[in-house]
Amino acid sequence: MSETLASLLLSSPTERDKQSKIGPSTIGSPCNKCIAEALHRPVNDTAPSRQQYWAGAAIGTAVHLYLEHRAPLFFPELITEKKVKIGELLGYGWISGTADGVLPPNDSFYPVDVWTMLDWKTTQREKLTWIRQAALYAPEPGENKKLQEARFKLESYFGQTHLYAYGMVQAGVPVESILISFIARDAKTEDDFFEVTLDYDEEYALAVWDRLVYIWENLDTETWRGHPSCFTHGKELR
Repeated sequence: MSETLASLLLSSPTERDKQSKIGPSTIGSPCNKCIAEALHRPVNDTAPSRQQYWAGAAIGTAVHLYLEHRAPLFFPELITEKKVKIGELLGYGWISGTADGVLPPNDSFYPVDVWTMLDWKTTQREKLTWIRQAALYAPEPGENKKLQEARFKLESYFGQTHLYAYGMVQAGVPVESILISFIARDAKTEDDFFEVTLDYDEEYALAVWDRLVYIWENLDTETWRGHPSCFTHGKELR
């Protein structure tokens, strides 16, 4: 079947998509092997191959852009698409990222008491069910595979957003809270949206960064194992 105009427009990489340097979304992953493989890629490799399941990410980007367009209509004080430098990995280069937004303390449309970093995440309704359970309930022995995968995903997001927040604090933005807002791409009702709020923890952010430094410094002297719940490498351990 030939490609449609819509699929061509959504799947064709932009300059931002061509970035090959490791970013916070990968660094935050609990999977050491994913991080090691990303660090092994040449930083000037600007010819990404289109993945088979590209559509979900493309639709997620579209949702981000729509929210970025609508947010200023209700939040004049909202800072959108905040670019931050996180740190320099010696011998590799600077690690940077782009947070979806920063909301100063306010008592308006969506009141917050402290500087709050926003991160939009798109998912599916079925997956959101497990993400909600992972966020609200402590782990128990014998959990099913889907719940374990949801905990893996949440931990990745926690690491990623803490790196963003760390970069903001270093740049003088006094972030104290992180708001991760989940949106089901196949949403039907208000139940298909969910939020997780975290207190920013600098020690946690530094631990995520220190793990990156350790993997980089020992990249070729250790064997890096995947995580059992990682979509890419988990099958190796099951």
